[in-house]
Amino acid sequence: MSYSIGKLDRQVEAMRQQGAGILNEVRLARVDAELTTITLAAITEAREAAMRVAEGLEQYVHGHIERVVTRCLQDVFEEDYKFKLTFVRKRGRTEAQFAIIHDGILLEEPKDETGGGVMDVAAFAVRVACLCLHTPPRRMLLVLDEPFKHVATENIPRIRNLILALSQELGVQFIIITHHSDLQVGQIIELGR
Repeated sequence: MSYSIGKLDRQVEAMRQQGAGILNEVRLARVDAELTTITLAAITEAREAAMRVAEGLEQYVHGHIERVVTRCLQDVFEEDYKFKLTFVRKRGRTEAQFAIIHDGILLEEPKDETGGGVMDVAAFAVRVACLCLHTPPRRMLLVLDEPFKHVATENIPRIRNLILALSQELGVQFIIITHHSDLQVGQIIELGR
């Protein structure tokens, strides 16, 4: 086999160019790896920041809803009622669970363990609290059909006072369809059958 010097020079030059190309690919791969590391760190930092914001927002929502509902329960029933809200992650989603505490005792089945419309007042108060949390702010209007049908008659005047107070404090307008004449306040529209 005979090789000419020119042919060997061309092969060496081709190998040198191939080696330079490989070195360039290695440099590019290192730069890509460094950029990937920097990007991953930035993504991790952003994720942690988002989680901190979400936790802060969750605490704010907890506190707001718990305060509004607890206040409404205590104003209407003049007893030691507290409302507790917990967010639980299930099946990749966040679910809200609530509890009612009466005289320091957690009620396992509040629907069955309370009477006099406690659940009606709690449901009303949750609606009010959620309306106030809406962003961007919506028109502060709640339309309710017989929201207090299970509330004991002796507590209806307190409901009326609560509605008036919430309307003034929070700027909420209530349209309530009801048979309780004691709840009538403001503009009253009576519809015949």
